Amino acid sequence: MKHLNSIYDLLFEALETYNWEFINDDDKHVRYKFEDSFGNKFLVEFKNTGFRDLSTEYEVSYFVWDEDKRSYSVSKMVKSNPYNTIHTILGEGGIIYDFIKRKSWAKRIVMHGLSKEVEKDYVSQRTKIYIRFLERNPIPGFKLKYSMNTINLIKL
Repeated sequence: MKHLNSIYDLLFEALETYNWEFINDDDKHVRYKFEDSFGNKFLVEFKNTGFRDLSTEYEVSYFVWDEDKRSYSVSKMVKSNPYNTIHTILGEGGIIYDFIKRKSWAKRIVMHGLSKEVEKDYVSQRTKIYIRFLERNPIPGFKLKYSMNTINLIKL
């Protein structure tokens, strides 16, 4: 029975989505923020890939607040629940769903599963987690394509 309780707790913990907030939208950059249960502050940014004109492609990145540098960082490592973070960004009712409503004309959303130093020559653990999550929780109206550490969500 002891193990059933821990599995039960794990399942409910995995379903948690952090409360997120829309920050701004200037067509080139759409930003959101949220805080996890450990007090880490995250910034999620969708950046339009067009150089001068708007493109139908956006690249999504997320950053965590680095108190030492007093800025957001893509490389800072913090104690966090990666599933809850990914669920907040990519899960149903999450940030990406709001973005798709705001930018219904976007045809491609690109993500990169950044690799740690020892993962430079193969698919990173982050990429594997993102792909696994998106395969199990497909985003309606988009198909998933990936190569190495680049993930593409392409509008059908």
